[in-house]
Amino acid sequence: MVFSVSAHQNVRILLVGERNVGKTSIVLSLVSEEFTEDVPAKAEEITIPGDVTPDKVPTFIVDYSGNTSAVVEEY
Repeated sequence: MVFSVSAHQNVRILLVGERNVGKTSIVLSLVSEEFTEDVPAKAEEITIPGDVTPDKVPTFIVDYSGNTSAVVEEY
């Protein structure tokens, strides 16, 4: 699925899923461009600056683990 956004907007990606399935590992591998086995239980919010994205849009990745039904109300 492709979304079009203007240059003045931000993109927020919220990773939701069961515990211990690899959400944090995937995000940290994306950002560091390498796989590591020493992964924290949860990553802090990750910011990808707009100048390094194809559409020049800042992107924020939020790692969430827990009660997935509650997250819908939160975001």
